[in-house]
Amino acid sequence: MLDKVRGGLFGVAVGDALGATFEFMTREEILSRHGSKREMVGGGWLGLKPGEVTDDTEMTLCVARGIIASPQDPVEEIGRQFMSWYQTDPKDVGSTIRTALGAYTETGDWEKARAITWERHGGKVAGNGCLMRTLPFSFVYFQSPDLLGKFSRETAFLTHPDPLAAEACHFYNVLAVGLLLGEEPWSAFKKARSLLQHEELARRLDSWPSLAVQDLRPTGYVVDSLEAALWCFFNGENIIEAIESAVNLGGDADTVAAICGGLAGTYWGWSALPDGWKSRLLIKEELEQLAAALLQASGQVS
Repeated sequence: MLDKVRGGLFGVAVGDALGATFEFMTREEILSRHGSKREMVGGGWLGLKPGEVTDDTEMTLCVARGIIASPQDPVEEIGRQFMSWYQTDPKDVGSTIRTALGAYTETGDWEKARAITWERHGGKVAGNGCLMRTLPFSFVYFQSPDLLGKFSRETAFLTHPDPLAAEACHFYNVLAVGLLLGEEPWSAFKKARSLLQHEELARRLDSWPSLAVQDLRPTGYVVDSLEAALWCFFNGENIIEAIESAVNLGGDADTVAAICGGLAGTYWGWSALPDGWKSRLLIKEELEQLAAALLQASGQVS
């Protein structure tokens, strides 16, 4: 199981570090200028070093640290981790998250921060910033479905106060639990799908298998990102194909590839990731440590 937990965390980071190079480019631009095979070269609009990650991975680490510090009730500690990270002035912070964490800085109250975020964004707060970071819950609460749902949703709501965003996170984590426990992807998908109550999310997750790659929309909307990541994961013959196809979509490439990479890494495992990708990551030691600590924390959940 440790190989799968390590794989999930490394998968998020690999997808992020690869995808950030091509964020905001179109699929056609990427393929014509760079081909389809991916190396970890950095650059992009953020000017990253090779192997450097962005907010997708950094916030995933915040979630992991918060869970490890308080596995019985992690949400408050995760919020503290988010604020500590935000105060370091990160290179990349999504607009909804920036509003939410800025509002919490002003008010010191998550409920007030949610109301401010909702108002300033006109209720359009179902972004993918909550989904990109949610995977660590699957590695600790895989034997506690109620806690998995509760903490997935509550942590999404810290920055994205929209039931659709929260349900997308819960769905993703249930799917990841299935992969962690050795289920085949379609079986795990059907189990996670059976829990959905939000009409739009259910409709989109019923229709994505019939889409062609050119139909995918790698935007910051949580349903678009989830749909694209699922398509790349389920259509990949192996972990390399899955992650590369997500990167090559362009658009919000780092986040879609991180979401896809989390699933692919959990399913195929750390050992399936190319050594060249793993060794290039600048945070590989911390990822190793957190993977082991998350698995240990799972034994503290009652």
